[in-house]
Amino acid sequence: MEFLDRLYQRQSEWTRPLRNFFFRQRFSAPFRVLDAGSGTGVLGNEIAQKYHAEVYSIDLNRDVLAYSRRQRPDISFHAQADIYHLPFPPRFFHCAITHFVFLWLKHPQNALKELIRVTMPGGWIVAFAEPDYEARIDYPGETAKLGQIQKQSLIKRGINPTIGRELFALFNECGLRHVTSGLYSGEWKFPLTHSQFVNEWETLENDLWGYLSFEEIQSYREQDFQNFVKGRRLSFVPTFYAYGQVQG
Repeated sequence: MEFLDRLYQRQSEWTRPLRNFFFRQRFSAPFRVLDAGSGTGVLGNEIAQKYHAEVYSIDLNRDVLAYSRRQRPDISFHAQADIYHLPFPPRFFHCAITHFVFLWLKHPQNALKELIRVTMPGGWIVAFAEPDYEARIDYPGETAKLGQIQKQSLIKRGINPTIGRELFALFNECGLRHVTSGLYSGEWKFPLTHSQFVNEWETLENDLWGYLSFEEIQSYREQDFQNFVKGRRLSFVPTFYAYGQVQG
């Protein structure tokens, strides 16, 4: 749970500027937000504290919900629930959010329609982050090979590698209005801190475990570290966002 929480906190830092833009002056407190696929509650807790929202968190994983209940007391409600069958009445929320959730869904359109069902007319649906692994950029060659292996490992686990580029069409096809989709930028600085490398490799090792042997993972890590200390390494997975308003 501590590893997952660190991962979710790092991911939330990348997407915080969009949340600041989206929530600032858009809703009047108190308002209800559904955090679907909430994980350890990082985003929900931030929104509850910063914008005085009443946050409802749902996730399929009972363990992350238990962790969230202990660590994120500002979240109003936790429930183990399926995103395809939400335990809420129609038109209940002012806003429903996801964060790296749609890539894991076999039927993203059905999930989005369910989010729309529980959101009131004039309310908003926001997918704060969905990656596009097919469009990733890696340099140099060893890093590119590692990136492709990571992608194949995640595909084997069930992700949709192109969900990021599909968000705009998905939101429009489900009848949302004023749909906006965009792409987060990347920035690289040298020298990087060693903690940045360690944090990134904590995620990589989790993604590669069971797909490569321990020895293969360590070999790639050493190659990657050599490029890292020389300032030669670059890795970028394009990550999209989308938001749209529920029709009245």
